[in-house]
Amino acid sequence: MSDAVADFRRRWGAGSVVPLAAHDITRRLGIQPADTVIAGPDGAVLVTTQGYGLVGGTPDFVRERVPEGVDEARARFVRYARRTGSAVLVEIAAEFPPTRQSWSKPADVAPGSAVAEQLDLMRSFADGQTPPADFARRWLAARRRSLSEGERTRPPLTEILDRMFSALDDYAIDPTLHEPGDLTDEQLADVARRALEELADA
Repeated sequence: MSDAVADFRRRWGAGSVVPLAAHDITRRLGIQPADTVIAGPDGAVLVTTQGYGLVGGTPDFVRERVPEGVDEARARFVRYARRTGSAVLVEIAAEFPPTRQSWSKPADVAPGSAVAEQLDLMRSFADGQTPPADFARRWLAARRRSLSEGERTRPPLTEILDRMFSALDDYAIDPTLHEPGDLTDEQLADVARRALEELADA
Protein backbone atom coordinates (compact mmCIF):
# COMPACT_ATOMS: atom_id res chain seq x y z
CA MET A 1 0.00 0.00 0.00
CA SER A 2 1.42 3.38 -0.98
CA ASP A 3 2.08 6.12 1.57
CA ALA A 4 -0.67 8.25 0.00
CA VAL A 5 -3.22 5.45 0.43
CA ALA A 6 -2.06 4.76 4.01
CA ASP A 7 -2.34 8.47 4.87
CA PHE A 8 -5.78 8.67 3.27
CA ARG A 9 -6.92 5.62 5.20
CA ARG A 10 -5.64 7.05 8.50
CA ARG A 11 -7.23 10.43 7.85
CA TRP A 12 -10.71 9.20 6.93
CA GLY A 13 -10.89 5.75 8.54
CA ALA A 14 -10.95 2.50 6.62
CA GLY A 15 -14.70 2.08 7.08
CA SER A 16 -15.53 5.23 5.15
CA VAL A 17 -13.06 4.89 2.28
CA VAL A 18 -14.41 3.68 -1.06
CA PRO A 19 -12.18 2.66 -3.97
CA LEU A 20 -13.48 3.52 -7.43
CA ALA A 21 -12.17 2.71 -10.90
CA ALA A 22 -10.49 5.64 -12.63
CA HIS A 23 -13.27 5.85 -15.22
CA ASP A 24 -15.82 6.04 -12.35
CA ILE A 25 -13.93 8.93 -10.77
CA THR A 26 -14.04 10.77 -14.10
CA ARG A 27 -17.69 9.90 -14.84
CA ARG A 28 -19.04 10.63 -11.35
CA LEU A 29 -16.87 13.53 -10.29
CA GLY A 30 -15.44 14.92 -13.52
CA ILE A 31 -11.86 14.40 -12.28
CA GLN A 32 -9.21 13.15 -14.71
CA PRO A 33 -6.54 10.68 -13.52
CA ALA A 34 -3.63 12.44 -11.82
CA ASP A 35 -1.67 11.74 -8.65
CA THR A 36 -3.37 14.23 -6.37
CA VAL A 37 -5.72 14.66 -3.43
CA ILE A 38 -8.69 17.00 -3.67
CA ALA A 39 -9.72 17.72 -0.09
CA GLY A 40 -12.49 19.63 1.61
CA PRO A 41 -13.61 19.95 5.22
CA ASP A 42 -15.95 16.93 5.03
CA GLY A 43 -14.00 14.58 2.80
CA ALA A 44 -11.52 14.07 0.03
CA VAL A 45 -10.87 12.28 -3.23
CA LEU A 46 -7.50 10.68 -3.83
CA VAL A 47 -6.93 10.39 -7.57
CA THR A 48 -4.18 8.24 -9.08
CA THR A 49 -2.78 7.40 -12.48
CA GLN A 50 -2.84 3.69 -11.57
CA GLY A 51 -6.45 3.01 -12.55
CA TYR A 52 -8.24 3.90 -9.33
CA GLY A 53 -9.19 6.61 -6.91
CA LEU A 54 -10.44 6.72 -3.33
CA VAL A 55 -13.35 8.64 -1.84
CA GLY A 56 -13.39 9.17 1.92
CA GLY A 57 -15.02 11.44 4.43
CA THR A 58 -18.13 11.95 6.46
CA PRO A 59 -21.11 9.69 5.75
CA ASP A 60 -22.90 12.52 3.91
CA PHE A 61 -19.82 13.33 1.80
CA VAL A 62 -19.37 9.68 0.79
CA ARG A 63 -23.11 9.14 0.19
CA GLU A 64 -23.24 12.11 -2.22
CA ARG A 65 -20.40 10.69 -4.30
CA VAL A 66 -21.24 7.00 -3.91
CA PRO A 67 -25.06 6.86 -3.75
CA GLU A 68 -25.20 3.07 -4.23
CA GLY A 69 -23.48 2.62 -0.87
CA VAL A 70 -20.01 1.77 0.37
CA ASP A 71 -20.38 -2.01 0.18
CA GLU A 72 -21.90 -2.05 -3.30
CA ALA A 73 -19.15 0.24 -4.63
CA ARG A 74 -16.47 -1.84 -2.92
CA ALA A 75 -17.90 -5.07 -4.36
CA ARG A 76 -17.94 -3.50 -7.83
CA PHE A 77 -14.32 -2.45 -7.39
CA VAL A 78 -13.34 -6.01 -6.39
CA ARG A 79 -14.87 -7.30 -9.64
CA TYR A 80 -13.13 -4.54 -11.63
CA ALA A 81 -9.77 -5.36 -10.03
CA ARG A 82 -10.15 -9.07 -10.80
CA ARG A 83 -11.10 -8.34 -14.42
CA THR A 84 -8.06 -6.15 -14.99
CA GLY A 85 -5.66 -8.52 -13.23
CA SER A 86 -3.69 -5.50 -12.00
CA ALA A 87 -1.73 -6.31 -8.83
CA VAL A 88 -2.16 -2.71 -7.65
CA LEU A 89 -5.94 -2.81 -8.05
CA VAL A 90 -6.20 -6.25 -6.42
CA GLU A 91 -4.19 -4.92 -3.45
CA ILE A 92 -6.46 -1.88 -3.11
CA ALA A 93 -9.56 -4.09 -3.36
CA ALA A 94 -8.18 -6.30 -0.58
CA GLU A 95 -7.44 -3.23 1.54
CA PHE A 96 -11.04 -1.97 1.30
CA PRO A 97 -13.30 -5.05 1.02
CA PRO A 98 -17.08 -4.96 1.38
CA THR A 99 -18.03 -5.37 5.03
CA ARG A 100 -21.19 -7.28 4.12
CA GLN A 101 -21.36 -10.09 1.67
CA SER A 102 -24.18 -10.33 -0.83
CA TRP A 103 -26.75 -13.11 -0.55
CA SER A 104 -28.05 -15.17 -3.47
CA LYS A 105 -30.31 -17.65 -1.67
CA PRO A 106 -32.24 -17.80 1.61
CA ALA A 107 -29.66 -20.05 3.29
CA ASP A 108 -27.03 -17.30 2.82
CA VAL A 109 -29.11 -14.55 4.44
CA ALA A 110 -28.01 -13.37 7.88
CA PRO A 111 -30.60 -14.05 10.59
CA GLY A 112 -32.09 -10.84 11.93
CA SER A 113 -31.40 -8.93 8.72
CA ALA A 114 -34.12 -7.02 6.92
CA VAL A 115 -33.86 -9.43 3.99
CA ALA A 116 -34.45 -12.33 6.41
CA GLU A 117 -37.54 -10.47 7.65
CA GLN A 118 -38.79 -10.04 4.07
CA LEU A 119 -38.43 -13.78 3.45
CA ASP A 120 -40.10 -14.69 6.76
CA LEU A 121 -43.01 -12.40 5.92
CA MET A 122 -43.36 -13.98 2.48
CA ARG A 123 -43.50 -17.46 4.06
CA SER A 124 -46.02 -16.37 6.67
CA PHE A 125 -48.19 -14.65 4.07
CA ALA A 126 -48.04 -17.57 1.63
CA ASP A 127 -49.11 -19.90 4.48
CA GLY A 128 -52.07 -17.66 5.32
CA GLN A 129 -50.71 -16.63 8.73
CA THR A 130 -50.28 -12.93 7.92
CA PRO A 131 -53.15 -10.82 6.54
CA PRO A 132 -52.42 -9.28 3.11
CA ALA A 133 -52.43 -5.60 4.16
CA ASP A 134 -50.26 -6.34 7.20
CA PHE A 135 -47.86 -8.31 5.00
CA ALA A 136 -47.64 -5.47 2.48
CA ARG A 137 -46.91 -2.79 5.10
CA ARG A 138 -44.36 -4.87 7.00
CA TRP A 139 -42.63 -6.20 3.86
CA LEU A 140 -42.22 -2.69 2.42
CA ALA A 141 -40.88 -1.44 5.77
CA ALA A 142 -38.36 -4.31 5.81
CA ARG A 143 -37.33 -3.46 2.23
CA ARG A 144 -36.72 0.17 3.22
CA ARG A 145 -34.65 -0.99 6.19
CA SER A 146 -32.68 -3.35 3.96
CA LEU A 147 -31.85 -0.52 1.58
CA SER A 148 -30.97 1.96 4.32
CA GLU A 149 -28.71 -0.58 6.04
CA GLY A 150 -26.92 -1.41 2.80
CA GLU A 151 -27.87 -5.07 2.69
CA ARG A 152 -26.88 -6.65 -0.61
CA THR A 153 -28.40 -9.46 -2.63
CA ARG A 154 -27.55 -11.01 -5.97
CA PRO A 155 -29.44 -13.25 -8.39
CA PRO A 156 -31.63 -15.18 -8.02
CA LEU A 157 -32.61 -13.63 -4.67
CA THR A 158 -32.47 -10.09 -6.06
CA GLU A 159 -34.93 -10.90 -8.85
CA ILE A 160 -37.33 -12.63 -6.46
CA LEU A 161 -37.37 -9.69 -4.04
CA ASP A 162 -37.74 -7.24 -6.94
CA ARG A 163 -40.67 -9.26 -8.29
CA MET A 164 -42.37 -9.17 -4.87
CA PHE A 165 -41.79 -5.40 -4.71
CA SER A 166 -43.32 -4.95 -8.18
CA ALA A 167 -46.33 -7.02 -7.17
CA LEU A 168 -46.82 -4.85 -4.09
CA ASP A 169 -46.62 -1.79 -6.33
CA ASP A 170 -49.65 -3.21 -8.17
CA TYR A 171 -51.53 -3.93 -4.94
CA ALA A 172 -53.77 -1.50 -3.02
CA ILE A 173 -53.14 -1.92 0.71
CA ASP A 174 -56.25 0.11 1.42
CA PRO A 175 -59.15 -1.77 -0.27
CA THR A 176 -61.03 1.51 -0.82
CA LEU A 177 -58.21 2.54 -3.18
CA HIS A 178 -58.34 -0.67 -5.26
CA GLU A 179 -58.45 0.10 -8.99
CA PRO A 180 -59.09 -2.15 -11.99
CA GLY A 181 -55.93 -4.08 -12.75
CA ASP A 182 -54.64 -4.04 -9.17
CA LEU A 183 -53.72 -7.42 -7.75
CA THR A 184 -56.21 -9.13 -5.46
CA ASP A 185 -55.18 -10.60 -2.10
CA GLU A 186 -55.07 -14.08 -3.63
CA GLN A 187 -53.02 -12.94 -6.64
CA LEU A 188 -50.52 -11.31 -4.29
CA ALA A 189 -50.32 -14.53 -2.25
CA ASP A 190 -49.71 -16.46 -5.50
CA VAL A 191 -46.76 -14.19 -6.30
CA ALA A 192 -45.29 -14.89 -2.86
CA ARG A 193 -45.83 -18.66 -3.21
CA ARG A 194 -44.26 -18.82 -6.68
CA ALA A 195 -41.32 -16.72 -5.51
CA LEU A 196 -40.68 -19.04 -2.56
CA GLU A 197 -40.94 -22.10 -4.83
CA GLU A 198 -38.34 -20.61 -7.19
CA LEU A 199 -36.02 -19.88 -4.28
CA ALA A 200 -36.44 -23.45 -3.01
CA ASP A 201 -35.24 -24.71 -6.40
CA ALA A 202 -32.28 -22.30 -6.55
